[in-house]
Amino acid sequence: MSPTYARLLRGAFPAALALLILAPALHAADVPEWRRPHDYYATDAETRHLLKMVEGHHLQQGIGKMERGEYGYARQDFDFILRYFPNDPRALLRMGELAVRTGKPEEAVRYFQKAIRLFPDRAGTHTAYGVFLHRNGKIREAIDQYREALKLNPTSAETHYDLGLAYLDIRDYASANREAHAAYRLGYPLPGLRLRLERMGRWKAPHTPAPEAQRKEPPAH
Repeated sequence: MSPTYARLLRGAFPAALALLILAPALHAADVPEWRRPHDYYATDAETRHLLKMVEGHHLQQGIGKMERGEYGYARQDFDFILRYFPNDPRALLRMGELAVRTGKPEEAVRYFQKAIRLFPDRAGTHTAYGVFLHRNGKIREAIDQYREALKLNPTSAETHYDLGLAYLDIRDYASANREAHAAYRLGYPLPGLRLRLERMGRWKAPHTPAPEAQRKEPPAH
């Protein structure tokens, strides 16, 4: 064990993380609270600290292993994160990328579905699943996930943008424009969706109502 990891183990979760590394085969009835699935989006200090430690020792490491073609080891890193934070969007998308690279995209689907089953009200999970489906050519299914995400968080500029790209891919230009306008109105910074629509001659500028004419007081009688 590295000195850095040893110092981390002496932090907020010393016994928990030590057991996590050294004794992974506990029976289900004996699994303590800290080993059960955590919500990536939870804001309490303990959960955020645990997430930082788990990602810090497995996310970039897994990415590096995947880039070197060490797919089995990369999968272990991403799986480790997703055991404790099933709806971690970065780990989910990396697991999805890995599954595609190894020719087994269906393996990633169960991770997304598990995350949604455990934490169904997190819009970010639906968006991430939509991105995975979209990248793999399942556009209609991706649209369903983006729509579900927007039901939960209608102010997500990124999801409006992703949904606009999906509509563009199925040549639903009116819907693509609608979602582009929503994304840009909410501050999305990338112009790619608008530029693609412009190149295709399909961009429609958002309607700006004319200023209301100044009303005149009716003449006094």
